[in-house]
Amino acid sequence: MDSIFVCGGGSRVAGFGPRLFADVLEKHAAGFKPSVVPVPDHLPEGFVECASWYGGHLIAGIVMKDQSVRSKHCVTRADYRDHGARAIWRKLT
Repeated sequence: MDSIFVCGGGSRVAGFGPRLFADVLEKHAAGFKPSVVPVPDHLPEGFVECASWYGGHLIAGIVMKDQSVRSKHCVTRADYRDHGARAIWRKLT
């Protein structure tokens, strides 16, 4: 194992970091020296709480630039109005 990336609300539970650190040390050979890299200071206020949404936004922005992908996977307002939640399920299957 080279890296462990922890994110999301569960990672903010009190004591999670030290517990994970201790568990990783316990399961690895002597001499293993993990390091913890905190969230950079230059990120805007509130970023950590919304990081997964920002990531999804970035990926969606990249994927949705392709018209063929957009037409195959996006539900239009009219389609949702006419078919409701079934419109979403049709795109997913």
